[in-house]
Amino acid sequence: CDKVGLNVPRFCYHDLLGIAGNCRICLIEVERSPKPQVACGLPVLNQIKINTGTPIVKKAREGVLEFLLLNHPLDCPICDQGGECDLQNQTIKYGSARGRFFKSKRGVEDKGFGPVVKTVITRCIHCTRCVRFAVDVAGIGDLGTLIRGSQIEIGTYTVKALTSEVSGNIIDLCPVGALTLKPHAFKTRPWEIKFIKSIDITDCLGSHIIIESKKSKPIRVVPRPCIEINEEWLTDKARFAYEGFLKNRLSSSYYYKNDTFHKFYSLKKINKTLSKFMQAQIEVNIIFGRNIDYNTLNIGAIFCKQIGWDIITENLDKLYLTLPCFFQSTSTLNILKKTYFCLILGINPRAEASLVNLRLNKQTKLGKIKPVCIGNPCDLQYKVNNLGLQLNHLLTLTWGIHSISRDISKNPVIIYGDTITRREDAHSSLTLAFITQIAQFKKNCLNILRFPIGSNTIGNAFLGLSYPNSLIASIKGNNTINYYVGLQDLNILKKIKNKFVFENTHYPDIKDKPSFLLPIQTAYEKSGLHINFEGRLQKAVSFLRFGKEPLSFTKNSEKIKEWLKSKSYRKLLFSSFSSYDIQKLSLVNKNLKCFTTPLQILLGEIYITDQVTSASLTLSKISGIIRQSHWPFKI
Repeated sequence: CDKVGLNVPRFCYHDLLGIAGNCRICLIEVERSPKPQVACGLPVLNQIKINTGTPIVKKAREGVLEFLLLNHPLDCPICDQGGECDLQNQTIKYGSARGRFFKSKRGVEDKGFGPVVKTVITRCIHCTRCVRFAVDVAGIGDLGTLIRGSQIEIGTYTVKALTSEVSGNIIDLCPVGALTLKPHAFKTRPWEIKFIKSIDITDCLGSHIIIESKKSKPIRVVPRPCIEINEEWLTDKARFAYEGFLKNRLSSSYYYKNDTFHKFYSLKKINKTLSKFMQAQIEVNIIFGRNIDYNTLNIGAIFCKQIGWDIITENLDKLYLTLPCFFQSTSTLNILKKTYFCLILGINPRAEASLVNLRLNKQTKLGKIKPVCIGNPCDLQYKVNNLGLQLNHLLTLTWGIHSISRDISKNPVIIYGDTITRREDAHSSLTLAFITQIAQFKKNCLNILRFPIGSNTIGNAFLGLSYPNSLIASIKGNNTINYYVGLQDLNILKKIKNKFVFENTHYPDIKDKPSFLLPIQTAYEKSGLHINFEGRLQKAVSFLRFGKEPLSFTKNSEKIKEWLKSKSYRKLLFSSFSSYDIQKLSLVNKNLKCFTTPLQILLGEIYITDQVTSASLTLSKISGIIRQSHWPFKI
């Protein structure tokens, strides 16, 4: 009906969920059928004749809506769903002009679903969208229907919070106000909101989102449909990362002197003091964070080339970028629908790429994919065959002597993350993994999915900013000054000891104090390009112009501009390495050396992974609940 332009109302039906047929609002009349049929569960047959607007269909829809409204409370003025409620819209268009119910309505006790979902179960119409999403997509069995008949309820079987990393999606799926966003309660109305289309920068996927703002302040982040990347889902970390940009914000410039931070009150004084400090150094390194947009990276690279400074990225990769698929995926997520064998190399997709884990869970439950992992086992909400902790199992797969070698299909997929690229034998391990596919099928069948930590890690690699041991050497160096721009890795922040300038959105949680502490714009205040895991160039759009751009204090300094004119330029220390042809892949490294060190999961914590998410109140609450419930990940 949708393809031919006929609008059929629905509550329980959703394109990405299974068919339930609970709401009965999608009734249609089928020729030679004694009674109306539900459109969502009716298969299309040859020469079938359907009527969607006959008097029988209209009367049936009015009756269904009247039954749905029997126990639905009349609290639309105080409901957070008011103005964007499907039940309101369908009742106005298809409902009856009068009601015949005069008895008292049934009340249901509200459930505690945690800090994300606010429940008013009295409003529930039992469409079971939330239950089907939790079971079929998210892979958790905590949500279900209780009791039967007129007393049916939606809830958890025991009193507990929802611990799924994608639990916020049941709010978007709920057609009424039974499930709403708890931090968003009673804050705004739909007609007061401005909508901005952007992308998520909390992971490498670049999920499409819509930022809802009121009076130049972000209020809510909701998913924007994109079948190739995030479908219609969004992680909880992406939903509440905006809170981190609003709290613990670095808004003024400071310099450190006599064990105390002193505030700058003049832009001229900042430029003069910073220029004098920079010119006194022998060598300067600029270290960019993993979430800095591509525009800033490109400008920074040009600026450093002029001045002769070295530019480094936050990533701790231990391999040279000799092959594009070492830093970029060679396939899209659609390959997961076409393969049967999936090899997970030392990555926790539930923490590092949560929406990819949803696809793997769905395909596994349908029996269309067989996931196999090498590395530290973790709970992925579906059954995974763990081969072991060491890379020698990858070698036996290459030789075809492993017990599961016969299960490898014609289109295998290899998934890996920064756990592999940060190993000392990263080059040999990845080369071995690529040869696995070529040796099996003797053709260009490279289906590699890499999910690095950071929204623009691939952009760093394209500019040639990643090369082995550069960041560690800069941190330990004594004769250099490091200029950190947007550094996010909490573990790296703890290792910084020498003199440095820190330019970021938040106050750094480090022992040694920076010589200068400078503010920059957040992702919501600066538009920029990001390159996701598959090399897709996407734009993050800002809704507010506020703050200073990265490196603005250094680039706009008249003293440094004069210094540039009189300085003899040094040779640039970074470069982009040429790529090898895939057919010569086996000649890249003739003597493969893989260590017996176990593959350990890099990320155990799902929510608190950088400075921005650590400042989010809601994400901190979720993380605390998970820690108390003995989460089986390494924390």
